[in-house]
Amino acid sequence: MNKTKFGSTNIKEAIIEALRLESPVQAVLRIANEEVLVKGQKINKGDSITLVIGSANRDDSWKTYKNPNEFIIGRDKTPLLTFGYGVHACIGQQLSFNVAQYIIQKFLFNKNFCIQHVEWNDAIRGYRSMNSMKTQFIK
Repeated sequence: MNKTKFGSTNIKEAIIEALRLESPVQAVLRIANEEVLVKGQKINKGDSITLVIGSANRDDSWKTYKNPNEFIIGRDKTPLLTFGYGVHACIGQQLSFNVAQYIIQKFLFNKNFCIQHVEWNDAIRGYRSMNSMKTQFIK
C-alpha cells in the first residue's frame, strides 16, 4: 500500500499522521512545580515553560521520527503529542478522532463531494483554526 494515500481501512492512521505533521495547537504554557534539570538547563520551580508541540511532533532526534516532515501512514507507533500527554492529555481526544473519522467517511469518500477552498486563521499565536471551508456536492 502507498504510505501517502489512505482509504476506508486506514482512516485513523491517516488522521494520527496528519495531526502529528500539522498540530492544531502549536504551543502550550506550563509552570514548573518543582526544580528540574533538562539537558543541562536548570528550570526553577515557578518558571514559565513554553512547550512547542508542533515542533515536538517532528523531532527527528527520536529514533521513531524518521523523515519527520513526510506524511507516512502507518508510521511506527510514536507518542502523538498533539493532544498532550499523561495527566495533561486532552479529555476530548477520542471524541476528536471519532468526529474526524465520521466526516472523512461521510464526505471525503463520497464521489459527489469536493472541497473547493479552505481558509486558515493564523492570527492567534500557538493555536491554528479554520475560518472557513467551502464545499460542494456535485450532482
